[in-house]
Amino acid sequence: MKPRAIIIMLTCGLVAAVSILSLTFMPRSVRAATTSCSPANVSGTYGFQFFATWGPDPKNPLQATVPFGETGTFTADAQGNMSGESDASYGGTVYHQQFDGTVTYLDNCIAEVNGTNHTLNRPFKLRWVIVDPVQEMMLFSLEPGTVGPGRAIRMKLPK
Repeated sequence: MKPRAIIIMLTCGLVAAVSILSLTFMPRSVRAATTSCSPANVSGTYGFQFFATWGPDPKNPLQATVPFGETGTFTADAQGNMSGESDASYGGTVYHQQFDGTVTYLDNCIAEVNGTNHTLNRPFKLRWVIVDPVQEMMLFSLEPGTVGPGRAIRMKLPK
């Protein structure tokens, strides 16, 4: 191999290594600032899943702990609203539900959702960690007694 080709390949490798290292050691807040997690960038339709255990609720310590699973879709818009529907299983009882809420975007690509499950007629609270504003989020329920993460992936871009 010619010396010039070797120098070009080594230079490309060095640039790639420095780029990877800079992202590794860059604080999360700086990385998040370079990728906007605004309502406009996050808006769209997502498919999601949750797997969790539910209970006991701290207000009802005698409640049994049961498995909970949910899969469905939700749409987030550029004004900070979200709505969706899902099929859920609570301790083996399967039901369909509809929900909506408002999304508050925090620092570092984190958002909180305060909403209402219209089927169960009860409020809910979630935290989103926006991994990639145009593709994926990690979800976590902030409900007392719930333990379990979820994941949402964009299904289609907003019109």
